[in-house]
Amino acid sequence: LAARFDSIEQEAEHEEHHDEDEEEEEEEEEEHHDAVEHDITNLSVGLARKMGNGLLLGGSISSTERAPSQVELFAEGRHAAARREEFGSDELDTESALATELYLRKSWDDRSLRIAYFQNDYSDFIYLKKRSGTEDEYDYHQQDAELNGIEAEYQTGFTLAGRMVDATLSYSSLSGELDDGGNLPAMPPQKIGVSLATNIGPAMVSLDIENADDQTDTATDELATDGYTSIAVSASWQPEAYEGLTITGAIRNLADEEIRHHTSPLKDLLPEAGQDIRITARYKF
Repeated sequence: LAARFDSIEQEAEHEEHHDEDEEEEEEEEEEHHDAVEHDITNLSVGLARKMGNGLLLGGSISSTERAPSQVELFAEGRHAAARREEFGSDELDTESALATELYLRKSWDDRSLRIAYFQNDYSDFIYLKKRSGTEDEYDYHQQDAELNGIEAEYQTGFTLAGRMVDATLSYSSLSGELDDGGNLPAMPPQKIGVSLATNIGPAMVSLDIENADDQTDTATDELATDGYTSIAVSASWQPEAYEGLTITGAIRNLADEEIRHHTSPLKDLLPEAGQDIRITARYKF
């Protein structure tokens, strides 16, 4: 059981910059925003019960509130990193959510399973929406919304060619919908991951594979994103003669696949990096 109360006051000033000739004759103009105050309260409670034979069942419920950020309140211009114009509103209300989670955990001698389902019901959810008739202008809006998802992970070990291999299988799925029936923007797609790790001589070798589905549940003015399969391999070695030294070699995106993350505001402009080869040395003392 936990509870927290905060009172947040935020304000901002915008400076209008002129070119060099104008600045010689005219001082920079400043636009001042009055302070905006929000009182927020967060409450949460969780319960778990051991059922025997390594089984644990539990759940939690929380009532959370979030004050709009300074960007959401006062943004008024170019967001260089996202390559778009963003405009906030100092009339935004506190965003609140009722969040529930149910989970199951089961362990055996060398295996474990974790499954969790969660649902968040938002009031006055804050999100970005493109202005009608524009190419790169976005406003912060509020609307009730619902977000739900499931996560699962299974860990085990098995013997392959006389070697012990640690294996992890993971799955995640997330969906979100606004009160008007539209999809929430920038929602990640369904993902499945497989990780394998084993010792070969003095080195620890690992293989990680992640498959992401196409994301076609898009918000208004949002483009669909193709799925991908990302493969990464790595090997690390700790020389016995040099305690604290770890040498690691890794190849990310082994297949050099074009990867675009639906959650990135730059996904339609730039893909993620291609094949990436790294050799690093780390010394702890």
